[in-house]
Amino acid sequence: MIRSVSRDSPFRRVVLFTAAAGLAGCAPARVNLAPRPSVAPDTVKDSVSIFDGRQSVVASWWLSFKSEELNVLTERALEKNFEVTAAGERLNQALALRRRAAGALWPDLQFFGSYDRDIAAKGRARRADGWEAGLDTAWEVDVFRRLSSARLARAADVQARAHLVEVVRLVVSVSVAETFFGIVEQRQLLALLAKQKDTSTELLRIIERRYEQGLSSRLDVLQQESQLAEISSQVPSAEATLQELVNQLGVLLSGLPGGEKNDTVGTTARFPEMPPLERLGRPDELLSKRPDLRAAQAELVAADADTARALAERLPRLTFSAEALLIEGRGPDGHLVTFGAGLVQPLLDWGQRRAEWVRTQAVY
Repeated sequence: MIRSVSRDSPFRRVVLFTAAAGLAGCAPARVNLAPRPSVAPDTVKDSVSIFDGRQSVVASWWLSFKSEELNVLTERALEKNFEVTAAGERLNQALALRRRAAGALWPDLQFFGSYDRDIAAKGRARRADGWEAGLDTAWEVDVFRRLSSARLARAADVQARAHLVEVVRLVVSVSVAETFFGIVEQRQLLALLAKQKDTSTELLRIIERRYEQGLSSRLDVLQQESQLAEISSQVPSAEATLQELVNQLGVLLSGLPGGEKNDTVGTTARFPEMPPLERLGRPDELLSKRPDLRAAQAELVAADADTARALAERLPRLTFSAEALLIEGRGPDGHLVTFGAGLVQPLLDWGQRRAEWVRTQAVY
């Protein structure tokens, strides 16, 4: 029903006062913010949405060592490491939230139905069975970009999570390489100590024989015994360090110190010959390549979009709805189709929406 309102009627004045109060309540305070970056919502495609722990890092830097054993260990760590898996699942969470935010831009369609039947009708005639079925749809027009801002924020979250996955995988691969070459170092150190111990033992035998023949003094014997004892004292420390590194490698590979059989890791490996250092380029280019800084930029974009979403929460919402209903059985049979439109303006929420808007600005 549409009511005709005269120009000077009290009802018209109430409506104008209510609208003015609503617009005054949603007027934002002036805040000076830095220039805001922008990001396309579809930068991260759904074709690579589900994280796979076997994906390789964009730059497989460890291949430059040309060590097949290191390559196998790194790939195994990137597949089984718990931190990498957790980072991938956080990316999947962000992708699911992005899809949910994108779905809010489209009409919502629901099917409903009901069936009525009298089981017992004591004292009166049993009524005929009845049923009804229909479709219901609703669509919010994104006038003030509340829904699209939320979608943009979630898309930026996806970018940030994707870059953080790269950060975690880079950290894990670096840890594997450091641990692997630490194991190689300790094994070579133990081999060197064993060789030195054999040499010192043989030299002590020679000095003792010379002492028995009167060609050397007792001091020479004691000095050689002291040197042999010093070499022998370094072996337990090197063995303990080696076992610690082996346990650390097991944690990186499977999460348990003894989860992997790594007793033979690095037994035949040697330190690689490093290639000449490449030109690194300009400092600003290096900064743009860092995944942690790209993640921080994406988080800034998400915070900016959330600010726009919080501001749009204080503005009116326009919604269209439609319903189709088919009724048979009890009462008059037939069908019914209805259309509707609604405009909702928040008037009094005791500062909740404004507080959310201030919070998102603080996050930004």
